Amino acid sequence: MLRKVLVGVGSVVFLFSAFMAGAGELEMRHFLFQEDFEESDPVKSWVTNGKYTVNFKGLTEENFFSGKKSFKLDVTFQEGRYFYWKLPLPKSIPAEGKLKYSGYIYLGEESTGTAVLGVQLGIAGGNKEIGSGSPKFGGARSKGEWKLIEGDIVSSGKSLAMGIASERWGVKKENVGVYVGRTGLFLFGRKGKRVVVYVDDIKIEGEIPIEGSYKQEIKRRWAPVKKKFAEKISLWEKALEKRQKEIASLIDLSPEAEKKKEEVKEKIDSLKGRIKAITSRRYIRFSEQREIDLLLEGSRKSIKNVKFISETEEKDMLVYVISPITSLKINPFDSVIPGKISKEIEMVATPGEYESASFIIHALSDITSLNCSIFK
Repeated sequence: MLRKVLVGVGSVVFLFSAFMAGAGELEMRHFLFQEDFEESDPVKSWVTNGKYTVNFKGLTEENFFSGKKSFKLDVTFQEGRYFYWKLPLPKSIPAEGKLKYSGYIYLGEESTGTAVLGVQLGIAGGNKEIGSGSPKFGGARSKGEWKLIEGDIVSSGKSLAMGIASERWGVKKENVGVYVGRTGLFLFGRKGKRVVVYVDDIKIEGEIPIEGSYKQEIKRRWAPVKKKFAEKISLWEKALEKRQKEIASLIDLSPEAEKKKEEVKEKIDSLKGRIKAITSRRYIRFSEQREIDLLLEGSRKSIKNVKFISETEEKDMLVYVISPITSLKINPFDSVIPGKISKEIEMVATPGEYESASFIIHALSDITSLNCSIFK
């Protein structure tokens, strides 16, 4: 089994030598990880979305690419469609510079499902993981023969970083780092399917940054995101504090308005909890940024609506004017509606073109019929 420092037949190899890549660049080292499955079984179950039966798992002499043994896995799916297995590295390593993956896979004749090889990558922002993914490099295209699978870990990391960054507010791919922590054996099938697979000679090799300097580099890359994040959280917290003071200042309300006031307070408290969780996580998803901005604006309107409800003589219904384009979901029984109570809908349109306007009617009592008319 190739997992020790030093090169040798039947021993794991971690081979590295440090050198300076050049002025202004990261300090690099050579890295080599190999697993030949000759001495022990290092493969562990990872994740699945169903149930399965493991008919066999371990080293075998019945089939191998080199040496005398390989890793064999025989699984039958009971339900679900995927079942992942992992071969962890001793520790996560930077996936920048040059880093290649290779391994051999053999799909048994009994197989009715599929198996592929790949790795798991983590995307780091500062000293925190902000996302992960599992690039698949390929599997056996036909049964009964060994297939060499190769992959460029660095290239896969760049693609994953771009995808993760596109979902994180204020983040670009240049702001993050990439790590690889495990190789993967990915099985796919459905109920009744069986996968019999052999794996041999897994190798990861290349020139990667020294861990200490890489951590400092990621910290430097993340600094502008950290600053922008802190500013955004501060804006949200100040807006929440203002809303809390505004809602607390509403006194001498009607019973209906008092009930609405408590509902708005609950919404504000819930929003405060979400912002606290995001603060702890240290990154913002784009969907969250848009939604929280809209909810904060909606809470401002809701506070004005509480005062309006206390003063209005309306007994049958309230009309809320809302934006025709919004990512906020408004359900039929929502008690707090992020819109302005008004009987007037204003819009600007160019002659010959169409424009949208939206409103919500909130019944205060049972309504058996309703007619809507447009007045100029």
